[in-house]
Amino acid sequence: MRTLTETIVANPALFTHGDRVLLGVSGGADSVAMTYLLHFLRDEFGIKLYLAHLHHGLRGADADADLNLVRNLAAHLNLPLITAYCDVAAMAEKCGVSVEMAARDARLSFFREQTRLLKADKLALAHNIDDQAETMILRFARGTGSRGLGGILAFRQLPGLVIIRPMLGITHAEAVAFLKAHGLRWREDISNNSDEHLRNRVRHKILPLMEELLNPNIRATLCRTAEILNEEEAWLNELAHEEFSNRLVDETCELKLDNFFSQATAMRRRILLLWLFHNQLPANILDFNTVCVLDKLSLSLDGTKRMSVGGGWSAVRRYARLGLERESSGNAPIEPMRLNVPGETFHSGLGITVLAKYYQGVIKESGKRIGEMPSTATISAVTVGNDEIFVRSWQAGDYMRSYGLGGSKKLQDIFTDQKIPADHRSFIPVFECRGDIIWIPGYRIATDWAVPDGDSPSLLMEVHRKELPA
Repeated sequence: MRTLTETIVANPALFTHGDRVLLGVSGGADSVAMTYLLHFLRDEFGIKLYLAHLHHGLRGADADADLNLVRNLAAHLNLPLITAYCDVAAMAEKCGVSVEMAARDARLSFFREQTRLLKADKLALAHNIDDQAETMILRFARGTGSRGLGGILAFRQLPGLVIIRPMLGITHAEAVAFLKAHGLRWREDISNNSDEHLRNRVRHKILPLMEELLNPNIRATLCRTAEILNEEEAWLNELAHEEFSNRLVDETCELKLDNFFSQATAMRRRILLLWLFHNQLPANILDFNTVCVLDKLSLSLDGTKRMSVGGGWSAVRRYARLGLERESSGNAPIEPMRLNVPGETFHSGLGITVLAKYYQGVIKESGKRIGEMPSTATISAVTVGNDEIFVRSWQAGDYMRSYGLGGSKKLQDIFTDQKIPADHRSFIPVFECRGDIIWIPGYRIATDWAVPDGDSPSLLMEVHRKELPA
């Protein structure tokens, strides 16, 4: 029987010599065991470790005790620790989502920001065999394809974040046994004992029943199935990516539909799903029914047809081209929202998340096309001073003095020059301070708001479409 270290070493592809790895540590048995194991293996892998812990503002004194344990763990192992506090309950109420979803989004935002600040190469999370088995059952019950039944990935790349899961070959019981054998402390989250949440009901009732009546090794069997499906999924996606790349129109992100009917149904669905991902649509609308209806729309090439795909988006097929457009009511302007500086701001009307932080020096506008996401730029923190920055849609009469072009120009003329369709324009974010348009993502910053040199204080702003889940 392999030891836990042997199990982790058996997947060396997760690490590259010289990696700076941020560990998400909750204080529970799995993340604490992961910390000790990777600390033991750090020289063998040639990696440098950092710990990160987010206090969710939930569970009162228990959460405080979790934080204290992680602090003691970091001190004991002489590892750097980054901590932060987030009022997750207030965030959930403000965004109209469950506390669990708000907590997940808060952690992802926290980890992404710390990964960026530390220039870390990877984020390590402590999902294990039990988490994998539970995830597969939940997804099967809700309905999914081979991609969903592949469960949790050991390696996943998101915008600005690479996630690895070194414990995915280890059970929770093995992690607890390891800690007990070495006299190491961890914290139990009492909320895991409640069957209020669906995952806990799978953990406490469904899996034990399957072990008793179907297969005593059901967890390992499910994980082996996930591994097989992931390998096959990777191969099929490689084929789909090649076909998708040949059909994608880079300038417009449209999809060419010539001879699309000749592809197998499964391949067409994969190409359409890749296209939706490429356009960064919110994850909650990327379901099977949407893809099937979109497939039907794509097989007829006569005239122009439109269908809503949810989340304020419409797919529009114009003859042999398929494109995406934001839905609008007469192109009415979208109300401005004040940015949290520093911090994160979600604008539901525009469907974007803006990250703002203080910086030093210049990062040039990174977008390839006006309104394209993600996009990053810096503006002068001295010029902004203590004034507020707002994000909104454009309005008639708006103009901008674009950096590097000289003079001012109406936004309407800029959009026309850039060949932005009229029904797209209301959903392009425009950043304003003291009545000036200071930045249009994917285009330019304004002349008077430029950072003068690499040593000057600046404000770094990143704008993304709503993030996909980890």
